[in-house]
Amino acid sequence: MLIAEAVIELTDHAGFAGWPSTRAAGFGHLPLHAGLTAEEIGSVVWSFLEANHVFDDPDADGATVLGGVRITDTKSGAVLVPGCCSDLSGRFDLFESVADGTSDPWLGHSPSPDVRISGNKVRFVIDAERTEEVAFEATLDEFRTALDSIEGDLLGFIATLEQWAPVHVPAQADDVVARFRHGIGTLDLADRRRGDA
Repeated sequence: MLIAEAVIELTDHAGFAGWPSTRAAGFGHLPLHAGLTAEEIGSVVWSFLEANHVFDDPDADGATVLGGVRITDTKSGAVLVPGCCSDLSGRFDLFESVADGTSDPWLGHSPSPDVRISGNKVRFVIDAERTEEVAFEATLDEFRTALDSIEGDLLGFIATLEQWAPVHVPAQADDVVARFRHGIGTLDLADRRRGDA
């Protein structure tokens, strides 16, 4: 079975105390969905604002959600994670590749995850820069099914963020939510799949 999740790249915020957070050390990825705790949302907001240099420049207008789509093969335990410089808006390229059966959506580098589509088969390579070893395979239909939950998860996350922000960052609540909405993208996925956008 495949699991596909929209994830944000967390940055080191071990010393941060501006609002409740997990205060995680180091880097990693966290799935975005409606079930995040207040501390997890705090870590997401910190990482998002830090990546967009808002703490250094409050007038910065960046809204990039670093991360992307993480794909887990529950049978083997193998996990394909987004590479450096990928972001959540890039998931639309992945969705389009899956929708029309083409290959080679860009998923970041260092590592360089690779999704290769051939007919109804999908090959997932963990890091194409280091090895061509195939980590796991699935059918295209299985992959499409796994991807179907992502947009609902992101909408659930935004709804939860809309409740969190007025409590923990009241002066910036509207700005934080608007930045996330922009970074995640409000594009109608159905229109993309029909080729209307």
